[in-house]
Amino acid sequence: MDISRPFLDQLGREYRTRRARNAAYSLRSFSRDLNVGSGRLSQYFSGQRSVTPKAAHRIMNRLGLSPVEQAHWLGLSLAQASIPAPSAPELLDQKVFELISEPIHFTLLSLMETRGFRREPRWIAARLRSSVTEVTHSLRLLQDLGLITEKDGKLTPTHAQGVRSSDGVQNAALRKAHRRQLEQAIEGLERIPLELRDITSITLAADPARLNEAKALIKDFRRKLAQLLERGKNPSEVYRLQIQLIPLTELSPIPNNSKGERSREN
Repeated sequence: MDISRPFLDQLGREYRTRRARNAAYSLRSFSRDLNVGSGRLSQYFSGQRSVTPKAAHRIMNRLGLSPVEQAHWLGLSLAQASIPAPSAPELLDQKVFELISEPIHFTLLSLMETRGFRREPRWIAARLRSSVTEVTHSLRLLQDLGLITEKDGKLTPTHAQGVRSSDGVQNAALRKAHRRQLEQAIEGLERIPLELRDITSITLAADPARLNEAKALIKDFRRKLAQLLERGKNPSEVYRLQIQLIPLTELSPIPNNSKGERSREN
């Protein structure tokens, strides 16, 4: 089955949506965001080149589309789109995508561990600045995935491990989650008092060859800070720690040696 036409229709809508938000957004900008050569993208749209299923899936993963959305873009059913069905103990990729990509689910799990938690969706929605519908869906998803359990009328996290899906789904979901988390941080700038938040940064000349060491230090710091805050006597709020280590320059080949590091902190 030829998936080029329905896929390109959806891709064209996505491009026009981005153009409507930013008049300076060009086809070259779109090709950069999709990690597809601008010449190849032009050939797709002009019909000079067909889109293979492999290329389509790579682009859709880059856009952070869920398995259900990908099937829709291809004009196929989930089965026709070769999206795996669940087989015990593995979980349906669509549910895992929702779990990872929407921050509310992990936020709700943490809220359950705060003092005074109430299982009423209306109360949860007010605490999370969400809707009752979204909270109800989140509770159902967490139960379906075995991440919460009900005992004596109380909901508690199971701290279960092993929620699995394909790497493509995981990566697409993480991109969507990171985008939403950054949006929430921006929203909080005006709403949250300075004494209740901490946003700082440091800009530095870095050696990319030492990134693995840097990631290990960040991971260790995250765990130690989590232990510090969770040992408090009054866990009444849910916080998210975000540490952003991203390149601000166009990436170049990693050099064989380093000439030192300089930083600018604020």
